[in-house]
Amino acid sequence: PSLALLFRLFLSGHLTETGEAVPHAGAPTARAVPRRVHSSLARVAGATFIAGVILVVLSDVEWGQLVGAACLLACVALGVLAVDPAALARGDEA
Repeated sequence: PSLALLFRLFLSGHLTETGEAVPHAGAPTARAVPRRVHSSLARVAGATFIAGVILVVLSDVEWGQLVGAACLLACVALGVLAVDPAALARGDEA
């Protein structure tokens, strides 16, 4: 627990390299990352991840494992689209 507390203080900028507290100029923001997640794409990405893992692990035939691998690749692509990196770069909130 203390390591997690120190890591959180370090990331929020409340500690200097010497370990002393830094005077805080303003109120910290609740989230640095905007809440720009498309829920439908995120759900489909989760479903393709589950299907891919099940097919890769439990399938005995080669085509089943290929379909599982394709599902895992689709999960990565849909996850990137769900987060919308262009909106993160612009700093859009909604």
